[in-house]
Amino acid sequence: MQSHTWDVLLLAMALYVVLRADLGKGKLPPILLATILSFGFFVRPTAILYIVPISIYVFIRYRRQSLLFIGTGLVWFILLLLFSLYHFHQLLPPYYLHTHKLGVNTLALGLAAQLVSPSRGLFVFVPIVIFVGWLLIAYRKHLRQRGLVAASLTAIGLHVLVISAWRNWWSGGGGTYGPRYTTDMVPFFVMLGILGTRAALDWYQRVRQKHPGGLLPLRRALEILTLVCFLVISVLLNGAGAISNYVMYWNTNPVPIRENPKRVFDWRHAQFLCALFPHTISGSVKTPITKPKAPKKLRARALSSNQIKLNWRDMSENEDGFKIERRRSKKEEWEEIAVTKDNVKAYVDEKFDKFARFEYRILAFNSKGKSAFSNRTKVKSKGKSRRFPSKPFR
Repeated sequence: MQSHTWDVLLLAMALYVVLRADLGKGKLPPILLATILSFGFFVRPTAILYIVPISIYVFIRYRRQSLLFIGTGLVWFILLLLFSLYHFHQLLPPYYLHTHKLGVNTLALGLAAQLVSPSRGLFVFVPIVIFVGWLLIAYRKHLRQRGLVAASLTAIGLHVLVISAWRNWWSGGGGTYGPRYTTDMVPFFVMLGILGTRAALDWYQRVRQKHPGGLLPLRRALEILTLVCFLVISVLLNGAGAISNYVMYWNTNPVPIRENPKRVFDWRHAQFLCALFPHTISGSVKTPITKPKAPKKLRARALSSNQIKLNWRDMSENEDGFKIERRRSKKEEWEEIAVTKDNVKAYVDEKFDKFARFEYRILAFNSKGKSAFSNRTKVKSKGKSRRFPSKPFR
């Protein structure tokens, strides 16, 4: 799922390395840990929200290894800067420079959407998280690795605040299902659930020794029942969304979510209902699929003598992909050189001889048909690219 998959994997590896050292199963490998966290930042800029708390925890608990840990991280960061200067002619890639899209004006509404809305809410789609919170609160005095727990909760809090302050708090990435923006926090939730369960078992053992019988069996039974119910709901909602095509129609029907973001709060037409009961949701299935809109702002830039990078703006939420065409001059016919998947916004062309000059255009397509072409853009395969004013292709 875009960069989330790698980010989740790298965060899980980092937590495993730290937890293993905390449990005395081995020494903390500072170079390995710093490398894993650095790669997380390479994959997804929001990784900085968990890198900082984890780094502070490592500095406090493992001071002897902290110097090597920080040094390794600085080396990787310098390499990122050099890479960006070479390819983008600026300190950081454009993907990392979107802080202007954050604002406190959307914080309250975005927070409600990210946590409790019926179409993007974390607690709605993954209620097992609520049970993890209960374990941490109810058995906090018996928690082990409290420092790591504190760092994890800090990272989760920072992440939720940032995605809530994001200008497109409602989108979750546009054509998506459920709380996509909180996917990166899954390793934290799993680890906190394990530590919370361990604390609960320690508490049960101590209480049973001091006060056998009583209401202890009833409390334990209620907690197990709650755990099973929340787990079943979490699996059911996310599993249904993973195999249902109808949930994607919700993003564009009856109106696109970008045109009416407050649809995420409508319990009568919640997105998860499209997965469970597709034929009972008005506007989610019966609305016919329309042709996708034409992409806009196609730009081309020469990366080297044999690489040209294309970027464009995706204007649709219902495309199946994009078709990219190229020609050398106006006298030649357009040639289709690539077909991408949906939601793709960039492509690197390497299928040509060196030192050539090309003109590009793209279109979106789905089962209903093709969109109009985007604007055309021209570029040389070596040296600075030339960008021409956008105009529709005829």
